[in-house]
Amino acid sequence: MGQCQRRKKNMAKNKQFQKTRKTKHRTKDIDEIVNDLKPENILKLTKQKLDENLPGLGQYYCVFCARYFINNDSLNQHYKGKEHKKQIKRTQEEPYTIKESKFMGGQQG
Repeated sequence: MGQCQRRKKNMAKNKQFQKTRKTKHRTKDIDEIVNDLKPENILKLTKQKLDENLPGLGQYYCVFCARYFINNDSLNQHYKGKEHKKQIKRTQEEPYTIKESKFMGGQQG
Protein backbone atom coordinates (compact mmCIF):
# COMPACT_ATOMS: atom_id res chain seq x y z
CA MET A 1 0.00 0.00 0.00
CA GLY A 2 2.05 2.91 1.27
CA GLN A 3 5.60 3.26 0.23
CA CYS A 4 8.50 4.16 2.43
CA GLN A 5 8.77 7.92 2.62
CA ARG A 6 12.08 9.54 1.77
CA ARG A 7 13.53 11.28 4.78
CA LYS A 8 13.93 15.02 4.41
CA LYS A 9 17.31 16.58 5.01
CA ASN A 10 17.88 17.51 8.58
CA MET A 11 18.75 21.18 9.13
CA ALA A 12 21.11 20.18 11.94
CA LYS A 13 23.47 18.67 9.38
CA ASN A 14 23.44 21.78 7.22
CA LYS A 15 26.58 23.72 8.23
CA GLN A 16 25.57 26.90 6.41
CA PHE A 17 22.24 26.97 8.27
CA GLN A 18 24.00 26.50 11.61
CA LYS A 19 26.42 29.35 10.92
CA THR A 20 23.68 31.81 9.99
CA ARG A 21 21.56 30.80 12.96
CA LYS A 22 24.46 31.36 15.38
CA THR A 23 25.56 34.70 13.92
CA LYS A 24 22.19 36.21 13.05
CA HIS A 25 21.85 38.34 16.19
CA ARG A 26 25.53 38.74 17.02
CA THR A 27 26.46 41.98 18.78
CA LYS A 28 29.83 43.57 19.35
CA ASP A 29 31.89 42.40 22.31
CA ILE A 30 32.86 44.78 25.11
CA ASP A 31 36.48 45.11 23.95
CA GLU A 32 35.29 46.09 20.45
CA ILE A 33 32.96 48.72 21.94
CA VAL A 34 35.75 50.11 24.14
CA ASN A 35 37.88 50.42 21.02
CA ASP A 36 35.00 52.28 19.31
CA LEU A 37 34.85 54.75 22.20
CA LYS A 38 38.20 56.28 21.25
CA PRO A 39 37.66 59.85 19.95
CA GLU A 40 38.82 59.16 16.39
CA ASN A 41 36.49 56.15 16.10
CA ILE A 42 33.45 57.89 17.61
CA LEU A 43 33.52 60.53 14.88
CA LYS A 44 33.57 57.85 12.18
CA LEU A 45 30.62 56.00 13.71
CA THR A 46 28.39 58.97 14.48
CA LYS A 47 28.97 60.92 11.24
CA GLN A 48 28.27 58.20 8.67
CA LYS A 49 27.07 58.59 5.12
CA LEU A 50 23.45 57.76 4.37
CA ASP A 51 22.98 53.99 4.11
CA GLU A 52 19.53 52.78 3.11
CA ASN A 53 20.20 49.29 4.50
CA LEU A 54 20.47 50.56 8.08
CA PRO A 55 17.63 51.80 10.30
CA GLY A 56 17.27 55.58 10.13
CA LEU A 57 19.70 55.59 7.18
CA GLY A 58 22.54 54.99 9.66
CA GLN A 59 22.29 58.47 11.23
CA TYR A 60 21.13 57.54 14.74
CA TYR A 61 23.74 55.28 16.36
CA CYS A 62 24.42 54.46 20.02
CA VAL A 63 28.17 53.86 20.35
CA PHE A 64 27.91 52.20 23.78
CA CYS A 65 25.36 49.60 22.64
CA ALA A 66 26.45 49.39 18.97
CA ARG A 67 22.84 49.80 17.77
CA TYR A 68 21.14 51.86 15.09
CA PHE A 69 17.79 53.56 15.66
CA ILE A 70 15.03 54.79 13.36
CA ASN A 71 14.86 58.39 14.56
CA ASN A 72 16.20 60.78 17.18
CA ASP A 73 13.22 60.23 19.50
CA SER A 74 13.83 56.49 19.73
CA LEU A 75 17.55 57.13 20.32
CA ASN A 76 16.78 59.56 23.17
CA GLN A 77 14.31 57.04 24.64
CA HIS A 78 17.05 54.40 24.46
CA TYR A 79 19.44 56.67 26.38
CA LYS A 80 16.97 56.70 29.30
CA GLY A 81 16.67 52.89 29.38
CA LYS A 82 18.12 50.35 31.75
CA GLU A 83 20.05 48.34 29.14
CA HIS A 84 21.91 51.44 27.92
CA LYS A 85 22.88 52.39 31.47
CA LYS A 86 24.13 48.86 32.17
CA GLN A 87 26.18 48.92 28.98
CA ILE A 88 27.83 52.21 30.02
CA LYS A 89 28.90 50.61 33.31
CA ARG A 90 30.30 47.57 31.46
CA THR A 91 32.38 49.76 29.14
CA GLN A 92 33.82 51.79 32.03
CA GLU A 93 35.40 48.65 33.51
CA GLU A 94 38.82 47.78 32.17
CA PRO A 95 38.51 44.92 29.63
CA TYR A 96 40.54 41.76 29.98
CA THR A 97 43.78 41.47 28.08
CA ILE A 98 45.14 38.37 26.39
CA LYS A 99 47.87 38.15 29.02
CA GLU A 100 45.30 38.13 31.85
CA SER A 101 43.18 35.48 30.16
CA LYS A 102 46.17 33.19 29.64
CA PHE A 103 47.20 33.64 33.27
CA MET A 104 43.70 32.74 34.50
CA GLY A 105 43.62 29.77 32.14
CA GLY A 106 46.79 28.37 33.64
CA GLN A 107 49.08 29.07 30.70
CA GLN A 108 52.28 31.00 31.18
CA GLY A 109 53.15 33.68 28.71
